[in-house]
Amino acid sequence: MADLPILPRHVWEGIPDPRAFSGLPVGTGPYRLVEYRTGHGLRFVANPAYFRGRPRVAELVVPVIPEPATTFGALRRGEVHAAARPVPPELLQAIGNSSVVRVVRTRSLTLAELRLNFERWPLDDPAVRRALSLAIDRESLVRIVLLGRGRPGTRGYPHPDSPWTNPALRTPYRPGAARRLLEERGFLDRDGDGVRESPDRRPLRFVVKVPSNEPVLVRAAELVGQQLQRVGIRAAVQALDPGAVAALFRTRDFDLVLDIATPHAVADPDQFVMSHRSGYLWRKGLPYPEMDTLVDAWMAARTVEGRKRVLFQMQELFNRQPTSIALWYPDEFWAFRRDAYDGWAASPGYGIFHKFSLLAPSVRAGTVLEGR
Repeated sequence: MADLPILPRHVWEGIPDPRAFSGLPVGTGPYRLVEYRTGHGLRFVANPAYFRGRPRVAELVVPVIPEPATTFGALRRGEVHAAARPVPPELLQAIGNSSVVRVVRTRSLTLAELRLNFERWPLDDPAVRRALSLAIDRESLVRIVLLGRGRPGTRGYPHPDSPWTNPALRTPYRPGAARRLLEERGFLDRDGDGVRESPDRRPLRFVVKVPSNEPVLVRAAELVGQQLQRVGIRAAVQALDPGAVAALFRTRDFDLVLDIATPHAVADPDQFVMSHRSGYLWRKGLPYPEMDTLVDAWMAARTVEGRKRVLFQMQELFNRQPTSIALWYPDEFWAFRRDAYDGWAASPGYGIFHKFSLLAPSVRAGTVLEGR
């Protein structure tokens, strides 16, 4: 019942098949969606009956701009008034030097992850997954790709700033240990081409799929491929339309995917457990006795501290044989034109783009933990 939304009878009682509903979404928030054009944008108008009061901005027009550089060029020219995506590291100085654009830094709870298809050979082997984690130099990724604007993912998955994350987690860079693990599993470079093969001569070759509209992630995927090559693993990069990347969770047509995990995925303790049932971090019904035992103990725990202790053990097990490798925890910077609206407020993990930024400051208490 906790996840059941309010359902307006006047909308749904005449709809025999809700899945076939083609009208605009209906909600109870501070704005109503009044226009949607596929590939072009959305338009919202303020809901005067919203229970926390009428929003401070009467209308929101949200154009779809796929490319980051185009987005921030439009912001500087005044064609848009705020960018609903973090400022990329390479654009931060130019955007920050503008006299009309303000840049604010917020506490992020997102992370860049390399997701592994644990249902596909050889990533169904925990030792191979661990070897990949040990082979990745996260500090160099932050230095080169983020220009130092973030923290290397050496404290594992989930996000280390969550109070539900084990503070003792560590995911070091140890390429020598990665090589030894692979050799112990019989992966050797038998033909001298720089790529290891299994005892039955299958090469360790992967494709890293990545959203094509995120240059930072594409560059990171290229560097990850270079790092894996040093331990005898070949990883080619394939940039895909963001929609195609999103569909991979359903189709399972991937070896590796490099993308950003949201705060809900990496800072919510219940979600960490649920992700081991949904197919994201593991799939229900797929044998994993060590994790199953811990999940049972987590469900049986009767106190918050009891659940936390079990959760910490689950995280230790997960990071020893990960199905998602934390690459970095980004610093997030958001940009807006102060002459259009200067009421944005930061909330940990969600930046400035949330409903409370558009409501009166008097109703933000307890919801926006950082703000002006």
